[in-house]
Order: sequence, then C-alpha cells, then structure tokens
Amino acid sequence: MKIWIINPFDNLPQEGFRPQRYWLMAEALQRRGHEVTFWTSDFNHGLKRRRTVELTASDSRFPIVVRMIKTLPYAKNVSARRVLSHWLLAKAWTKAAEAEKKLPDAIVVSMPPLGLAKAAVEFGSRHGSKTVVDVQDAWPETFARVMPGWMVKWLKRTARNIYLGADAISAVAGKYADLAKGYGAKCAMKVTGHCKNRPWGLGRGQPSLDDSAVRMCYLGNMGRSYDLKTVVAAVKEMDGVTLDLAGDGEQRKELEALAKGCDRIRFHGYLPEQELTETIARCNMGVVPMFKDSQVAVPGKLADYGVAGFKVVYSLEGEIEKIAGEAGVKYEAGDKESFKAAVKEASRLEHGLKREDFDAEKLMGEYGEWLEGICAQA
Repeated sequence: MKIWIINPFDNLPQEGFRPQRYWLMAEALQRRGHEVTFWTSDFNHGLKRRRTVELTASDSRFPIVVRMIKTLPYAKNVSARRVLSHWLLAKAWTKAAEAEKKLPDAIVVSMPPLGLAKAAVEFGSRHGSKTVVDVQDAWPETFARVMPGWMVKWLKRTARNIYLGADAISAVAGKYADLAKGYGAKCAMKVTGHCKNRPWGLGRGQPSLDDSAVRMCYLGNMGRSYDLKTVVAAVKEMDGVTLDLAGDGEQRKELEALAKGCDRIRFHGYLPEQELTETIARCNMGVVPMFKDSQVAVPGKLADYGVAGFKVVYSLEGEIEKIAGEAGVKYEAGDKESFKAAVKEASRLEHGLKREDFDAEKLMGEYGEWLEGICAQA
C-alpha cells in the first residue's frame, strides 16, 4: 500500500536527533513492505527554527520519502501565532496533497494539530483513502484554561468533526481514546503507547557507574506545564543526587538561575542522538514532573526512560501509575518534600521499567498489522 504519515512536530533523524513516534511508525510500515511518505513542517517545533537539513532521494540511510511544507514560525507553544501557523499549514498541506499524482491508500495523521487532522480527514473522504487519526494529546482541552470560551467551543466542534470523520482512531493512551468516544466516535480504535528504539537501553549498568547512587534525568520540554522548579529546588538540597536536563523551553532560564551554584544539576539543551544516548547511559532514574491540569495522560518521555530500564518518579495520576507499576513512585506536584521522599523510595526499588513494554519494533509492528486490517475492510 501507499501510506502517508502526517506530523509537523517530530524531529527528523536526518537532523541528527533520535527517531520519534511517527518516524518509528514509518520505519515499521516500510519494513512491512509499504511505500511510505512522511509529511512534516519545514519549521522544527522543538528548536523553534527553520529546518536546514537537505533531503535527497538517493540517501539510502533514510529511504522514506519526506515532504516538507513551508510553515509560519512561532516562538511560544501557547500563542495565537502558533494557532495561526497550524491553520496555514493545513491549508498549504491540502494544496500540496491535491497536487500529488499518486494518491495514498491510507493516511495516518497526528492530532494535534486540529487543522491538519481536519484537512487529512476531509482529503481522505474526497479521495477514498482510509484515514486514521492518531491522538497524542487532548486538544483543545489542554488549552481550554487559557482560551476564550467561544474559541474553545469552536475548536471542540472541529475536534468532534475530526473524530466522527475518521475511519479509525489510534491513541497513545486510553484516556485519549475515551475522549474520542465522548465526542461520539464509534469507529475502530487502538491504543499504542509511546515507544522508542531498543538501542536506547544500551550503556546502562556499566561497571564504572555506582548503581547505588541516584543519577536522575529529565528529557523534553521545559514549558509551564512541567513541575520542574520543584524538581530543581529539591535536587539542589539532596546530597549526592545528580540531575541532567536535556531539552529547552520557556522555563529554562529561571531553572538555571534556581540551580546556580549546584554542579550536580546540569543543563544540556537539545542534544543530538549520540550525545543524548551518552547522557542517558550515565543515569538510572527518570523524572515525569507534570501538573494535573496539563491534561497529559502518558508523556513520551516515559518511553525514553522505559527502554533504558530506569526507575521513575512521576506526579501524574491514572494510566501512568499502572504502566510504571513497581518501577515508579508518585509525588505531589509542587511539593518539594514529597518529591524528595519519592526519590528516596524509588532508589530502593528492586527493578526499573520493563524495556519490552516500550520497544518500538514490537509495538509499531503490531500497529502496522492493525492498520492493514483497517485498510482491508470495505
């Protein structure tokens, strides 16, 4: 089959960063014999800058076809300019897609962003392509607290049309599948959690490292939804505990100021795959510090920790508690002493997360089989 995957947020491996959900999905589908085209934005969401990578069809390392759509840049994740950027992207993608000579048998589109998901569902309906909406976050619910009521109603109406128009829905968490059902969706659904490549686990347990020491890491965005001030303040007061933070965001400068004078807390910014792997290999515990009103069910960073076999300290409730199981300890967001106690308790746990629960080859292989079944239906 010819399959299109549409997501404007993930890094491209050509840029030197680790493959994320949708590239792993593309690789799995290609291994199953499908012709895959990966549609993305020419603006790197994580770095907040234009992509500079040159894509050539002759590069055998990355045989998946990549199509980049010119996109309005934005500086902040929560901003009117980002909303405008997403809707302009949807319009530009539709124009480019309609110009394609060979139409897809199936489309997998991420949600968010809403506009692009809406455009993909409508395109699939016009041309007879099976369209799967893959929900990785609760939009517009996540931003309802910072948007005017009229806009929330409009966006919820858009979300409802997307869910009802999809041929199938997949999600990274059961919470998001339930959200789609709440909008009235009755199509086939599948929950496939976050995953990463197995090599992420390599390098752990090196003889040169003292596994009795607590070496924590945080990977990802440093936005306002993350309880990172509590984490940094607590680690600063915990003798012998280290914290490596890889990523960036609007809180980073405040966090660096808060950590000043403590050489056990290190900020790395966004790291290329090799450097990030080396940083991970020095750690043995991951942190998932999120406020309850973030609307996040299971963040992607849990998979990073999972394939490394880490123990984990987290602040969310619900599905993450079941997934972490005996490898994790929950703390109360905003409570420094609760975080300290959770770290101490986690350090005494016997086992880390199970790597096989986050293995991309296994999970995305199952996803490919499910997608083939959806496409086989009349």
